[in-house]
Amino acid sequence: MKKRNNRLTIMFIPHYDSNPRSFVITHKAILIAAVISMLAVVSFSLLGNNYYFMLSQMDELKQLRIINDLQGEQILSLDEETKAISQELKSIEALDREVRSILELEDFQEILSEMEVPEKQHSLLSRGTSYDFPVPPETTGEVREGTFGLYEELDQIKIELPLTRAAMEDLKVLVEDKKEQLAGTPTIWPTQGRITSPFGERRAPYSRRIEFHSGIDIGASRGTPVYATARGVVEMAAYNGGMGRMVTIKHPYEHRTLFAHLTNYVVEAGDSVEKGDLIGHVGSTGFSTGPHLHYEVHVNGQPMDPMLFIPQN
Repeated sequence: MKKRNNRLTIMFIPHYDSNPRSFVITHKAILIAAVISMLAVVSFSLLGNNYYFMLSQMDELKQLRIINDLQGEQILSLDEETKAISQELKSIEALDREVRSILELEDFQEILSEMEVPEKQHSLLSRGTSYDFPVPPETTGEVREGTFGLYEELDQIKIELPLTRAAMEDLKVLVEDKKEQLAGTPTIWPTQGRITSPFGERRAPYSRRIEFHSGIDIGASRGTPVYATARGVVEMAAYNGGMGRMVTIKHPYEHRTLFAHLTNYVVEAGDSVEKGDLIGHVGSTGFSTGPHLHYEVHVNGQPMDPMLFIPQN
């Protein structure tokens, strides 16, 4: 190898009987080769860094896919849960409307507030209830932790919904029983007028002796309508001596009512009547000093003061 005039001469001498060979390399060629080598090293270094970066990105992508699949499963599960709860709420709302209809009320919450029902069950019946679902977390661990509370709330609601339904079913039965009892109890005035003789001991208008008055007398004009004071079945509609034209009605719960001195009656024995149905008109038949209605209420065969059953106003 000889250096001459910025040139490098390399002589190659083979081991066999061949002639020696020489190569001449300029400094410029050496420089270019050095630059190319450096560029190659830098390129391989950059490629290595990018490769490891891409591997890390692929790992993160796999994690995101796992999270996405898990969240998808949880969304489907929550969708099924909320559909079931929504269906149960619709059923309870239908029951709510049915009870409102029975009570003929516009707002059932007032009645519900008087019941011994847990506070949480009250809230289930309120309108516009909303649930705050958590923001999707970034890792599978946080996904499980973030949705665990929500699943607990849904489980609690699923436990409380049947309790609320059971409470409302009980209330419905109670309301129906109370309404039936109210319909069969004489709780309205039989006619319009003023009381001229109360229930209890009094001086008889004809004999002037002290006697027991088993009802009340309501003074009214002849022909004033007389109404059934409760649901029941007419037992008698006939003329009955000193009572004049009289109607008796048998009601549920061992109640009976009697209407006497009528000028006429518009029912007959065996007729079913509802509270408020017209049964006759005020008159003065039988032993009577003037137009009035003699009205009695009996419970278990015993006469009771009608004023214990009807509004005082």
